[in-house]
Amino acid sequence: MRKNALKIHYIDPFAWESAHEMFNSSLLWMCTQVTSVNVICRATKSSIGAMKRLLDKAGLSMQRVSRKTVSTIGGHGRYALLMRYLWGAWLLWWHLVFSVRRNDVVILPFNNLFALKGINFLCKILSRKVIIFCHGEMEFIASQINKKGLLSRLLCYRCLNFFANPHTQLAAGLYFSVLGQKIKQNLEPLLPESFGSHLFSMAHPYLFFEPQQAAHKKNGKLTIGTCGAMTISKGALSMVQFAELCRSEKLEVDICHIGMVSSGLQEMIQSGIRMPSPQYTLSREEFDRQVDQLDYLLFFYGPENYKITASGAIMDAIALGKPIIALNNDYFHYLFDNFGVFGILDSSVEDMVAHVKQILRGTLLLKGDFPTIRTHLSPRSILPEFERMLQTI
Repeated sequence: MRKNALKIHYIDPFAWESAHEMFNSSLLWMCTQVTSVNVICRATKSSIGAMKRLLDKAGLSMQRVSRKTVSTIGGHGRYALLMRYLWGAWLLWWHLVFSVRRNDVVILPFNNLFALKGINFLCKILSRKVIIFCHGEMEFIASQINKKGLLSRLLCYRCLNFFANPHTQLAAGLYFSVLGQKIKQNLEPLLPESFGSHLFSMAHPYLFFEPQQAAHKKNGKLTIGTCGAMTISKGALSMVQFAELCRSEKLEVDICHIGMVSSGLQEMIQSGIRMPSPQYTLSREEFDRQVDQLDYLLFFYGPENYKITASGAIMDAIALGKPIIALNNDYFHYLFDNFGVFGILDSSVEDMVAHVKQILRGTLLLKGDFPTIRTHLSPRSILPEFERMLQTI
């Protein structure tokens, strides 16, 4: 490592095990492609292991990365999650004070809402340059969903108190990035004017491996379902409605959900939805194997969802070549308009069921140019957007 070279500090004391592994891996690799910089990665041991495994599989090197593990508090429960937020906030503040020089750039792949005010304060007094990548937490600004439970209420309060507060004065060197130009357009009117020149957008990068060919069935039983983390706010009850309509219509479909279920589990069980792993996280390999057995992927994020956040599960559909049958929302429209159509967007659950009927009759075949879409969303293709961001700050 060159001693006096500019450094990029990739710091993530929050991600544990496979959390956000595809985005984090892609972002870390893009940091290594910036010329004349050294990259220091401070992350948890399990997160570094997950990123290295994926980058090795994709043939992308981590050799230019100096890896330094940070401690964390593991576990999937709400208390473990809360402690991970709080401990992660302290670690972020510590490293901003003691590990970063004035001209270095700090990349935070996760937006820890408990750390935001402290980060802003330290950027002001220490002249730090920080880019924070925003994810699902930004939905608190746009909608009333997912505000049950103490942790959700705390996160909502901290999000609104910072991003929707007209008195928030951002440090000159603090910037935020969302994952898509449409998300930026939807978010800008909701933020104070002071955020205007501090908000970037970048398409969601993803590591794609061996292309999979979706197996479309014109006759017989279809296997369709959802993937990723499922909650009521992500459409669990709409999926229950979909399953009950299919059953009442006596459609030959096998409906399943692949991934954990945080809320709405009992309703999904009662509706006959098959779930291989509702209460534990599958390995990436097993997750991909299970999703690859589906003919089509379903998405029940309605128009009130995904106005100002991206979806990782839709990237899984693209990676595995699975056309989608989905409720209409802004983010999916953005993907269709900018990268290519790979399914159908409906205005209601009833319309989704009607299209399943057409597929079963052989009068509808959904497809997409997945190789081209994968190329456009690869880290190599998105790298210029990331580099322009760094040149601006």
